[in-house]
Amino acid sequence: MIGYSKKLFQDNNVVIITTDDYKPFHPKANEIARKFPTKYSSIVEQDSALWTNKVLHEAMKKKYNFIFEVTFRNERILSTIQELKEQGFNVIIRGLAVPELESLLSSYERYEKQVETRDWGRFFNPSNYNYIYKNVPDVIEKIEKGKYYDAIEIFKRGKDIKIPELIYANYTKKYREQYLNSHVVLNQFNYCTAKEAMLKSRNIEIKDMPKIKERVKILERAFYRRKLTEEELKAIRLLNDIVDNTV
Repeated sequence: MIGYSKKLFQDNNVVIITTDDYKPFHPKANEIARKFPTKYSSIVEQDSALWTNKVLHEAMKKKYNFIFEVTFRNERILSTIQELKEQGFNVIIRGLAVPELESLLSSYERYEKQVETRDWGRFFNPSNYNYIYKNVPDVIEKIEKGKYYDAIEIFKRGKDIKIPELIYANYTKKYREQYLNSHVVLNQFNYCTAKEAMLKSRNIEIKDMPKIKERVKILERAFYRRKLTEEELKAIRLLNDIVDNTV
């Protein structure tokens, strides 16, 4: 979603704020990544989150355009959004609805690619991942009900992974009049709320299971080539269990 959102700013006039960008600046980043590849992200999380918060508030202070990547894992983000609104920012919430199997598999594929290119990656403990995944729709619901936004847009993956497909939108009257064309029809979507759009789009049947199975096997082979850790083994077992229960 970052790439898609960035293109909406003229001349890329926007700051990207994501915690992963600051993790390599940890003074012991390389040592931690080498010794604890699956725990690296969580070990340096506290420091990188602190730096992220400083960058965020500097961007707010200077009234920059910025894209802030979050997981919506809990309600703490609500206070940040409320602060942005109080300071006069336009707050646009964008969420991507992805079936659980595809979401989890993509996360571990991204982790593997990160490890290959920079020796560390954002590894999700399976139990933590399930907690985050299940919490997102509820947090989105609280944002929408609490009016903590100028715009909420929910997408699903498009045929081109770089171009997501909009499936739900909710805009304030002020935002609609200021930024959208008058012909925009808000009832063109099949969902009544952002939460409903996210939940129902997540439950869409995965059509190409043979391809999914092959991706899991490719990931499994990659893990084993690196003498997979206990955490990576748990991830592979979880993926295989979900595949078996999906077929």
